[in-house]
Amino acid sequence: MGKLFLSILALLVAIITAAVILTITGVIHPQGLLINIAYSIDSIAPHLETYERGSDVESWQADEQRRLDEAWEQLEARNLELDRKKTQLADLETKLSIQENNLHQELAEQQNRKKLIELYTEMTPEDAVNIFKVMDEDLALSIILGMDSRTAADILARLPSELAASLSAKFE
Repeated sequence: MGKLFLSILALLVAIITAAVILTITGVIHPQGLLINIAYSIDSIAPHLETYERGSDVESWQADEQRRLDEAWEQLEARNLELDRKKTQLADLETKLSIQENNLHQELAEQQNRKKLIELYTEMTPEDAVNIFKVMDEDLALSIILGMDSRTAADILARLPSELAASLSAKFE
């Protein structure tokens, strides 16, 4: 009896080893054979169908999750780009506001300078000379440059020679 048992055991081990080797090498597909046999058993078939449907649903869910993850990554990238563009736009708005303020200041200064030029043009040359003597040279030069050449020449001629020379040197 012991010899019979050992021979049956050796035969079973050989069959299992052969089946494993043939499965690994791809010669046979026992899983498909077992599934076909299981489908032929009426009590197991409904369970296998449910398993396959669940497996299909899991595969579909994994595909959909991957698509959602990709869409989410694209959305995040777009949000980052939008944030970057918002920052750039805010910077440009700030620069534009600064330039606009500078332009308004410059226009106001030009209008003030124009009024000063008109005032000094209406003065007598002697009165204008007395004021130019104590005035900042850059302001005096901008006023003289805005006057008509006859009035400016008359005022320059009446200024002290050092001041007239200094203003003339800045004129270059």
